[in-house]
Amino acid sequence: LRRAGLRDVVELIQGDATQVVAELAGPFDCVFFDADRFSAPSQLALLLPKLTAEALLFADNVLSHPQEIADYLAAVEALPQFDHLVVPVGKGLSIAYRQKD
Repeated sequence: LRRAGLRDVVELIQGDATQVVAELAGPFDCVFFDADRFSAPSQLALLLPKLTAEALLFADNVLSHPQEIADYLAAVEALPQFDHLVVPVGKGLSIAYRQKD
C-alpha cells in the first residue's frame, strides 16, 4: 500500500467479515466480495443500506465456484435497483451497478 501511495487512503481491517461489515458505517461506493462465498448474501444484506446511490459490487470466482456463490448471485439478481452481469474473465467476475434513482 505504501509503494502504491494508498497507505493514507486504505484501511485494512482483520476479523470475521460478517461481523466487521455489520460494524462499518459506510457509505461505500464500491464493494469487492473475495472471501467466504457462503457469507456473501448476509454481508450483502448488511451493506445495502450503506451503499451510495451509484454503488458498484464485485464478486470473483463466480464461475469456478457456482454452488458456493449461487445464493449471492440470486440475491443480487433480485435487487431491482441493480444491473448485474457476470464477465467470463479469469474464474468469473460478477459486476453489479446500482442505478441512481
